[in-house]
Amino acid sequence: MHVEGDLLVIDGRYGEGGGQMLRTALGLSLRTGTPFRIESIRAGRSKPGLLRQHLTCIEAAVAVSGSRTEGAALGATDLTFVPSPVRGGRHHLRIGSAGSTVLVVHALLPGLLEAEGPTELTVEGGTDAEGAPTPDHLVATFVEPLRAVGVAIDVRVERRGFFPAGGGRLVLRVEPASVPALPTPDVAVGPAVCVVARCAGVPEDVGLRECAAFEAALGRTIAGSRVDRIDAACAGNTLEATLAHGGHRDVVSVFGRRGLPSEAVGRALAARVRAVLRAGAQLEQHTADQRMLLDAMAGVGCFSTDAITPHAMTHKELLEAFLPVTIGFEPDGPRTWVRTSPRPA
Repeated sequence: MHVEGDLLVIDGRYGEGGGQMLRTALGLSLRTGTPFRIESIRAGRSKPGLLRQHLTCIEAAVAVSGSRTEGAALGATDLTFVPSPVRGGRHHLRIGSAGSTVLVVHALLPGLLEAEGPTELTVEGGTDAEGAPTPDHLVATFVEPLRAVGVAIDVRVERRGFFPAGGGRLVLRVEPASVPALPTPDVAVGPAVCVVARCAGVPEDVGLRECAAFEAALGRTIAGSRVDRIDAACAGNTLEATLAHGGHRDVVSVFGRRGLPSEAVGRALAARVRAVLRAGAQLEQHTADQRMLLDAMAGVGCFSTDAITPHAMTHKELLEAFLPVTIGFEPDGPRTWVRTSPRPA
């Protein structure tokens, strides 16, 4: 990354090289007023350039602020974004596919916290899809920690939407606020674990077998494990575990799909939970990617995770480019500490 005139120039091939770079850059640009150009967007992917879900994030950023863009078109590999102040108000966005509603919220939230007034944002699209966090993860990772430090924020799922039809509806309400330092999550020593299988148009036995396989692979009986039958625009299935320790929750999900046995779904989820427990980490690696954003907005923070992902490496570079912070990764046996501190003058 480098600066050309007033523009921060971002190489879209860096790190994980996916849409996360664009979403993070949009949110931080809205928050800081920093214009940017991102080049070679998703150049290494099978379908390079901007897809429908990425355009929705760009359109959403423009809708809440009146920002200017150049290159916002399907398949485009270069985009320039010049931000304007975020206005708040009521906004209704339709992705038009099963694209993730949660990722749209990820892209806008840093800017909405700097808006001129409260925001009510309704997003229609997918809520449960491979490669994207669920609304439950959004609540545990962003909503609950921000509420704990006094931010007025709420997320409500009005309807679930599974891949490929989508049809879900997510509503975010948030008032502008500074982000104070967040308390360090409690160490994950013997956290309470619960698991729920959400099934839409899928036999209940599928969820029961997923839960049973999860318990068997984890080597413990889970009190209160359950199957939730829900209505959605198309059939779908999510298996989700919650790790609760002290006042913090961490949510981990695996999505079922046609041809993938229920037992494989349960074992996959158990493997991710075991990694956190064995490392004695505070946050699962995909949660850690996102917690870095809150700590960077606060200017300080510290937590441990079971692994540093390519997303986390990409996030670090973007956060340090837009915000006056330094983020360090410190190995500590099977876990890694992520420390955020003000950048030295």
